[in-house]
Amino acid sequence: MGLAGGATKRKREGFEYAASVLRVTDREGQVIAERGLAHDVYRSDVNADGTGILFLSREGMLHGYTEALAPFIEESLADLPEYRAQADRFSIGPHELKSHTRTVAISSDRSRYLVTVVDEAWCLGAATGQVVWAFRMPSKEGWTRVVADRSERTGTSAEVKAALQLMQLELPVTPDEITKQYRALAMRWHPDRNPGDPSATARFQELGAAMELLTGSDLSRLSGREVERVSYEQVLFTSGVSVPDGRGGAVDMELTISMGVSESFASDWIYAANLGKDGRAFLAGYSGKVVVVSPQGTPERVYDIGSVPRHISDAGEHLHILTDTRLYVLAGDRLEALVDVYGASDVVVGDRGFALLEPNAVTWYTPEGRRVGSVETKDPLRRVLSTSSGLVVETRQHRARITGTPSWWA
Repeated sequence: MGLAGGATKRKREGFEYAASVLRVTDREGQVIAERGLAHDVYRSDVNADGTGILFLSREGMLHGYTEALAPFIEESLADLPEYRAQADRFSIGPHELKSHTRTVAISSDRSRYLVTVVDEAWCLGAATGQVVWAFRMPSKEGWTRVVADRSERTGTSAEVKAALQLMQLELPVTPDEITKQYRALAMRWHPDRNPGDPSATARFQELGAAMELLTGSDLSRLSGREVERVSYEQVLFTSGVSVPDGRGGAVDMELTISMGVSESFASDWIYAANLGKDGRAFLAGYSGKVVVVSPQGTPERVYDIGSVPRHISDAGEHLHILTDTRLYVLAGDRLEALVDVYGASDVVVGDRGFALLEPNAVTWYTPEGRRVGSVETKDPLRRVLSTSSGLVVETRQHRARITGTPSWWA
């Protein structure tokens, strides 16, 4: 039994008011479950044995379902402390969550799931929603981290501290609390109410100045600590030059031209990720580096394929890494096959090999990467199934069954 269906935006009978519809079929293509979803689907992943699926909606909600379409995960990504720290680091606004979250993945036993935001990955327990481990990709090669002067979002200044002390307030404090306290102190400290106090006028004026200062400050950003502003620098050109010193001699100097960029630009964004059958995670960055992370969150191995990976699939003995131009089939540290692909949209891994899906073709290979055969269609492919009676290929208008093809499954 597998999770062969997916979310669709088409309006299906009985689900006219659903934002999307999820349908599950077995390997013969028979529908075994169907459910209308109240949320849209922006990122998605199906685990290796088809018993679980994970969705991220555009609003940043994570939804997990079993193969029977029973929900077992419902978490807000924005509520994670790790995400809030990442959002602060990259100034990610509320409506930018989806564009900074590139991948989600779910483990074969449905006990863990993975989310990546920019260059960080977090593995969470499905039952608890707590982070099991976190990993940050190294920055791109050639860039050096530079801590500039302190940002404008510094801790509370001496003036603000003094104003809070004068008004008998402490952080955190809301504008309503400041206004309420000001009115109470103004009534108490007004010179007309204190005719015998020579300092009443000066104190009342200080209260007004404190009120003006606090209402003009962004108190939500007054954390009591300074925040570093980080950028990255790359040296583009270095040359030695001699400069006359005005006394008939010369001074040797070094001329350096460098370029500075933001931390977002220098970060190695994670573009593909997967949770393998043995609990390991595979994280692929824009740089072309693929990091293998142990179930405990420790990096074990790095592959450098030099181009952006779009899909990673772990088949136990073989690891498949798909880019826009090539499919790498790895067995441990050995490159077992290198398949040229142009326009392939996905790789499907079975028990007895793997298939490359293109818009109008499906090509089947042995586990070692030897081409077995290919089927091409005039119209775009909608679904491909390896059944007991042959290979089933569907487009939106036609359905064909091809006999004599090797089964994908043991």
